[in-house]
Amino acid sequence: MGTSSASSSLKFKPGMEFCVTKIGDLITDYFIVRPDDSVAVGELYRTYVGMVVVAANLLLILFLCSRPSLRRKYFLFTCVAIGDTFDGSYFLFPSLVRLYTMTTGTYTRPASFWDCLLRGNMIFRIFGTEFVGVNMFLLSLERIIADLLQNLDPLRYGGRWAAFCLLNVAAMYVTAYLDDRTTTQVDYYCGISGSVVPVFALYHQYLNILTQGSSCVLSFCAYGYALYSKKKLGLDTSKDMAQIRPVLVSSCIACVLIIANNVVYLLKNFSTLGVTKDTQNIVVTWSPAVFQVYKFALYLMTSKEMRMSLKRIVMDETTMVGEVTRFPRGSQNGFQNKNATITAVTVASAASAFNRVTK
Repeated sequence: MGTSSASSSLKFKPGMEFCVTKIGDLITDYFIVRPDDSVAVGELYRTYVGMVVVAANLLLILFLCSRPSLRRKYFLFTCVAIGDTFDGSYFLFPSLVRLYTMTTGTYTRPASFWDCLLRGNMIFRIFGTEFVGVNMFLLSLERIIADLLQNLDPLRYGGRWAAFCLLNVAAMYVTAYLDDRTTTQVDYYCGISGSVVPVFALYHQYLNILTQGSSCVLSFCAYGYALYSKKKLGLDTSKDMAQIRPVLVSSCIACVLIIANNVVYLLKNFSTLGVTKDTQNIVVTWSPAVFQVYKFALYLMTSKEMRMSLKRIVMDETTMVGEVTRFPRGSQNGFQNKNATITAVTVASAASAFNRVTK
């Protein structure tokens, strides 16, 4: 069925083709899928990608929140990682729901906008992408007017933009509820084109293009001005350039991806140019996922300050482990000394964690 045709059209290598065929046989045995079983194979792959994306962003959040100084300095980076975690969950949670409906044979039933929104799929995508976009814009803006922003409370400042994104999610539900169409798609895939009304879809796409494009332009201007000040005015702007560099690189890559993502979406759904669904899936689904996975490494490669912060954390943990394991060899009280040291370190770590939470 769909698996054999998909494998032949994609021209897999012999070993990979055997693997895809086996996965297709497994899907056929356990899932009730129409029109072809390649849909379930794709959802399995999306589930695996979602796990990797969520894990990578949780690791980044753990690093950025490991020290009070890092939490304060990289607050907006943490907000971006939170948005990417939500966006990555769009690969995970909706795919699991689709696989479940395939096992029960309820996947190929007609659905409306409201039916799809009740599944909650779009909360992850709408909130995640918009929260990333506005915080990338703020990161770039911060590099230009840093003196104006340093007196603002970051939690309160970021909370306002989170409320703005949640307000957009509420608007998505209201517009879908007011839509009187009973059937908008033939199955329960419930992607963005089948879950939100066209007006809100256009608003969401243009908002993402605006925020990511503005982020790229502002960070480029900030870096260019810092470079001009260093070359022409003789000012020492090396620190400013180092702080702008990770924002510039990540915003430019995100801008290219998000614009390509949204342009393909607009051409597919609002034009007659004949963009295929496979092309849309490749651009819209897989390219942002790869970028989200490697974003932590991108920050470390472009920011010496982040590399030094990570090095200090690793050195502190190594020193702590060294103190725990250091006790006189052959001493009769060695085991008791080790347990006492471990207990002391555990209590100190717990107290430190409690202080961080209560601050």
